[in-house]
Amino acid sequence: MRLILIILTISYISIAYQTTKYIILSRLIEKIAIVLTRKNHPKICQDGVNITPTIVYFRYASFTLNCNKADIVVSNSYIPAFHRPFLAMSYDALVKNDNAVAGLYWLDGRYQLVFVKERLKRFGIVLPKEYKQFEVSIKDLSF
Repeated sequence: MRLILIILTISYISIAYQTTKYIILSRLIEKIAIVLTRKNHPKICQDGVNITPTIVYFRYASFTLNCNKADIVVSNSYIPAFHRPFLAMSYDALVKNDNAVAGLYWLDGRYQLVFVKERLKRFGIVLPKEYKQFEVSIKDLSF
């Protein structure tokens, strides 16, 4: 009986952890999309990265499968075809893709959030004052 109780408890904690992780990630993606697009209800498309588990937790943003109709693309790969600003979910995608205006990726045991000055300027995006601390030049990102 104790073994069953222990297994159920571990399962519950695991599910609760995953749910919390997806809620936090969805809020981050959604807030970044709102800041970058200046829309209250931006359309978000995924390409090359699986954010599907987070979609159910979006409160203001909507998800679209057609990246040509999206306001912003979330990706971890190089996407030359969409010509939309996108949120890079990996460091490599941020550095290699000219359309990556922001990056949200795991580095040194924590999430990093950066906005690339030159690319923001090219897309005509002006960040609110509270996000200026995350703005960096592309030259500063290269190791």
